[in-house]
Amino acid sequence: MKEEDSARIPPYELRIGGTEHAPAAVGQPYNSTRVVLNVFKGGQEIASLDPEKRHYPPTGFRPDSRATTEVKIRKEPWQDFYVYFQDEASGGYVFTVFRTPMINLIWLGWVVMIAGGVWAALPFARRRVGLAG
Repeated sequence: MKEEDSARIPPYELRIGGTEHAPAAVGQPYNSTRVVLNVFKGGQEIASLDPEKRHYPPTGFRPDSRATTEVKIRKEPWQDFYVYFQDEASGGYVFTVFRTPMINLIWLGWVVMIAGGVWAALPFARRRVGLAG
């Protein structure tokens, strides 16, 4: 995608809202590129995500330059969006978007398992069952 391009992941539409190239600030060892990705649903903006790519220049301790990607996450009650990007040689960006529906059911499962374990460990009064005979 390039500036002002859009892509569809039904029922969502993704649009690049702008880019920001920031040189290293005082005490910051990297240059960064941040791309704003706006998420629309039904023509209405629901999220604005800004993943970042950090470029670390070579130093006396590390002779090669390195780049890392900072993922941006949008949490909603029934789904999460994970977005990151890669620079493309043609001047655009390649975005990777993970949409994980019903992710909170995993956390709810943990709560149910812990509650069940506590319930099973509680010392309730039990009836004694004898052997027939």
